[in-house]
Amino acid sequence: NIIFDFLNDNEVEKIDSRNCFQFYPLKFLSADIAKVLKSEIKLLNMAVAPIETSNVAQICLGRPFKNEVVGKPILYDFRSKHARVFGGKNGHLYSLRQIEDSLRDYVAGYTRAN
Repeated sequence: NIIFDFLNDNEVEKIDSRNCFQFYPLKFLSADIAKVLKSEIKLLNMAVAPIETSNVAQICLGRPFKNEVVGKPILYDFRSKHARVFGGKNGHLYSLRQIEDSLRDYVAGYTRAN
């Protein structure tokens, strides 16, 4: 995925900075599974706020990234009807701020490990 690519300088020239994706932070998985098991939820889309690729790059690389690849950008924004069970809003289990903070934590851990 693009997080790996940015952290490892892997074919970043092929990444469009206009794209917008959703990255679920796995550090929340255990707690989220526990919430689901305590609820009436039978099926859950783990929808989180989308984050722009240029923002992901800024967090991963520590600098601006602008690159437009031919074609329309990819814009993901899936939502869940169960977001409120998780304290989320607008159909997203976690806000953009929470996604950014989680990505910063991941990048810091990745950098220390490598």
